[in-house]
Amino acid sequence: MLPHYCTAGRDIWRSVTYLICWEIVECYLPHRVMRQFGLHQPIPDQRLMGNQAALHLTDRRGRANTDWELTHIQYIDIWAARTDTVEVGLTCIDTTHASGDYMQWYRVRTVMYISNPTQRPTFAEGYLGDGARADYLVSNCSFFLIVFLFQNTSVKLI
Repeated sequence: MLPHYCTAGRDIWRSVTYLICWEIVECYLPHRVMRQFGLHQPIPDQRLMGNQAALHLTDRRGRANTDWELTHIQYIDIWAARTDTVEVGLTCIDTTHASGDYMQWYRVRTVMYISNPTQRPTFAEGYLGDGARADYLVSNCSFFLIVFLFQNTSVKLI
């Protein structure tokens, strides 16, 4: 059980806002991980995502006398109104399973297997099981990781 001071203001944990420290401005996007808060995961929208590249290029080099409060006033204003952007959602009984509509959206945007298309292993003819069908990028991995990945497959280790 966490002490009260650790959970005070817990609604703010779900506020879609910016986190600011001097020149660094990062998007805080809890609406993309609602299951971590015990809530149903809807298909996330693209709020605050339009200027990510520009924010990551900003640094202190050559900007010794920059007034960061003035430079980042638009993000500070969004932070100040963080109580207005708290995500609400439906309580999810089983957070280990996402909804069908979310999984359909997710599968289109996600790489299901980690693979290296230039280095495809060759497999013997015949049924080898599901593990042997998946390609894994194992270059630069330790021998023990390779053994772990292929322990239950018919792939022969060199």
